[in-house]
Amino acid sequence: ALEMFDAGIAAKPGHYLATASRAERLVDEARHDEALEAIDALKALPGDAMKPYTIALLRARMSPRTIDPDEVVPELQAVARNESIQPRARGTLFGELGRLEERRGNHDEAFAAYAAAKRVFRPPWDGPLHTRRVSEQIEKWTDAFGRIPQASMDGPEIVFILGMQRS
Repeated sequence: ALEMFDAGIAAKPGHYLATASRAERLVDEARHDEALEAIDALKALPGDAMKPYTIALLRARMSPRTIDPDEVVPELQAVARNESIQPRARGTLFGELGRLEERRGNHDEAFAAYAAAKRVFRPPWDGPLHTRRVSEQIEKWTDAFGRIPQASMDGPEIVFILGMQRS
């Protein structure tokens, strides 16, 4: 993967997604010095609305082994509270914040961060919205069943069903 990211960056220097993916891969492989350099390179690039999330998450994943949690926690707090960032991403950041606060022995702050992650991941239940979504799925799949070709043979052969939703 790193070879592919490097080739992409060589072909298009400053490509944000290739640079971010390369940094993530280096973090995954625990190549921390290289990952820090890749994160610094990422900071220098123009990015998208998710850039602060990407950088904060990569740095959090390197903490506490490589980056001091005291340096990462304020960054996580600021980015996780930014409501312009996608809720799922914010939830992930709150989870990382909880992990680091727990590591630091700040159990009340850790609990608050985990609770915030849960609130972001699981917004309040909306029964009518759920009913509409299920009804739409039933309608779509009911219509689709009439267009599914029927097998022309009969017997004990193996049958693969592709694209069927799980119930």
